[in-house]
This record gives sequence, C-alpha cells and structure tokens, in this order.
Amino acid sequence: MKYAFIALLLLTSSFAHAAVRSVRTKNGCQFFDETKNGIPRTDILWSGSCPNGKADGTGYIEYFDAEDPGQAITFRQYFEFKNGILSNPYFGFASFGTVEQDLIITQLWKAPNTLLTDKECSKIPQCRKILNAVKSDKGLKPDSSTLKTNKSNGGGAITKPAYNFMKSSEGYSTTCDEATLVAALNNKMAELNPELHSEGMCLPAKAGAKVFYFGITLIEKSCPPDMYSQVADMEDLRARLKEALDIINFSCNDTN
Repeated sequence: MKYAFIALLLLTSSFAHAAVRSVRTKNGCQFFDETKNGIPRTDILWSGSCPNGKADGTGYIEYFDAEDPGQAITFRQYFEFKNGILSNPYFGFASFGTVEQDLIITQLWKAPNTLLTDKECSKIPQCRKILNAVKSDKGLKPDSSTLKTNKSNGGGAITKPAYNFMKSSEGYSTTCDEATLVAALNNKMAELNPELHSEGMCLPAKAGAKVFYFGITLIEKSCPPDMYSQVADMEDLRARLKEALDIINFSCNDTN
C-alpha cells in the first residue's frame, strides 16, 4: 500500500508531449493513442471488442511496470473507441500492485490533463460511461485480508511549511486507511490541477509542493507514526517535496 501515494502523484506529470501514434496490442488489436499519457507501444492488452482488428467500444488497456519484480504494478486505462479511434474525451486510470492487492488507485480524466472527481464525472454522460466501466471492473477488487484500517488519528510531529503559500494546503485528520487517504489526495490534486499544468516552472513547482505537503501532513495527522510505512514511503514523499522546493528557490521571485 505504501506506493499508492507515489503512483498517484507521478500520474500528474506522466503526460508525454508525443504525437498521435498507432499502437497494436499483444492480442492483435490496433488503436490510435491520442491521449499523450505515456501508453507503451508493446506488451499491452485491450479488454474490449476488436472488430476488423480495431479497438471498439468501452474497455481498458492493461500494461505493467515491473522494474522491481517484487513490487510490480499493473496499470489499466479505460477508453471508448470507435474503429480504433478515441470517441470519448474522458478516460479512467487504475493501478494496483501484483503483490499487495490493496494498492488500488482510480482516477478519471478529460484528455489531455484535466482531473475530475467521481461526483463531477457522474454528471457528464460521456464521463459516466467510463466511470461505470471502472466501477464494474471485477479485477479491481482488493484482497480484504491485506487491508489495514486504523481509526486512531496522528500522534506524531507535524511537518512545518517551508513557505507561507503552503500553509493553506496542510492536511487534516481523517481515517488512516488507503481508500480514505488516496481519495483526499485525489481531491487535492483535482483542486490544484490547473496550476500543476500551467506554463513555466514556478507555478507548477508551487502546486507540486502544495500537493506533497498536503500528502505528508495528511498522513502525519491521520496515522500513528508506526503506521506511516504501511500507507506511504514518507522518505520519498519528503524527497519529492524538497525537489519542488529547490525548483521554487531557483525559479520563483516570490516565495510567499
């Protein structure tokens, strides 16, 4: 479960500025990738129908990140195609560990980089089709035996903000379980999405610092210190916050 926060945060910066390209899956189905969101060219599967060798209808593309065999991650992206061409601007994303099956993250996007909450998506017919596809995917059921919940809140020291602009993004106390923490982080990312994808270096770096600071303090206020390692890699989160602060120090004239 501790990789859930990192996988979720990395997604905000994973959109590659690539041209539309043709992709053929391992099961022989072709589609055109217009999303610019880093779908690999090889070793992928399409779950939906494939008349005449073209992806069609609603389904998901599945691929893997197995650089560390002990913590391999499965990625699924949910699309709607017509004859191999995207027919729906909305798509879903899910990732889960092949070892720790409770590592489940789901998100909903409007291409190329607008993050939506479930509530926002449910009000839009095209997005709702994708939301339903994600919710009906039986492969996303966590192993209940590995889920850990702790209703006790915090107890450890709270990280202080490096700059005043970070104060408004301090996390809050909630239930210390993956679903609740990831949902809270997902909402914060949706709130800051325009800033995360704005031009230049300063504003995206400030938004990134806010997101990482929120994630760190959310965990600190919600979980006892002895549970930190079960919900997040705090060392990595702090390192990424430092990277964002280094960019701010370099590129921002105003750090308030």
